Amino acid sequence: MTGFPPHMRLAHVAASLVRRLPDQCATLLASGRFAEGREAIARLADPAAMAAGVRAMAPAEAAWMAELLLARWARIASVTLDPAAAIVAPEEVWLSADSGDIVLSVVTLGFDEGWQADWSGDARPLDDGRQALLAMGPESAAHPPSARVRVRVIGRAGGVRCVAGAAAEVRVRRPVVSVSADRLTLTLRDGGGEPGRGVAVTIDGSTHVTDAAGRVACATPIPPQATVQVAGRTVAAMPPDGGPSR
Repeated sequence: MTGFPPHMRLAHVAASLVRRLPDQCATLLASGRFAEGREAIARLADPAAMAAGVRAMAPAEAAWMAELLLARWARIASVTLDPAAAIVAPEEVWLSADSGDIVLSVVTLGFDEGWQADWSGDARPLDDGRQALLAMGPESAAHPPSARVRVRVIGRAGGVRCVAGAAAEVRVRRPVVSVSADRLTLTLRDGGGEPGRGVAVTIDGSTHVTDAAGRVACATPIPPQATVQVAGRTVAAMPPDGGPSR
């Protein structure tokens, strides 16, 4: 396992535990002494509750929780994870004047060496089959609001033939940058008017992160000809008069 997304790995560990531990420890779990254990497994078995809990965690916390579950599982039974696949992709892409292609990759858990990947959707597979290319041309209203990609991994796990699938959706956003009249505040929105929250914005080499309203507050006025990058990509044009970028 290399590069498996932490949130997906935690969800997979929990799902495997829920499927296998009740059979592995049926006698123990039937005892009244382990009522809390049964209740904990029942909570993990609730897809909505599990998904909400995983989403609420930072990546580092999700990675830590997955390791904790595995360690506690190993103390009472044999850990057996089902084979799984995941697509490593950004959640969103901000288009710009220098937008380029995005490389996606598939990573696996539990598969023996030699597995193959079959891609479908908006990405084009590369020669090695384990990566695919998502074409992101220059900023244009013609881009769809999102790109959808799927992959099916075919291989063996412990010598047994198996198949696992994964899907990803990458949100495509066109940046619209505006500057306040005093040029001390930059605001980032997308073409639909939604703020760009928590996005890295670089102004003349100085990187900031937008707040919940998509704003960056600067200590000094932003020069009219400042170079602005959104998520590492240059904005098509910087507004010289406090209006939106074009």
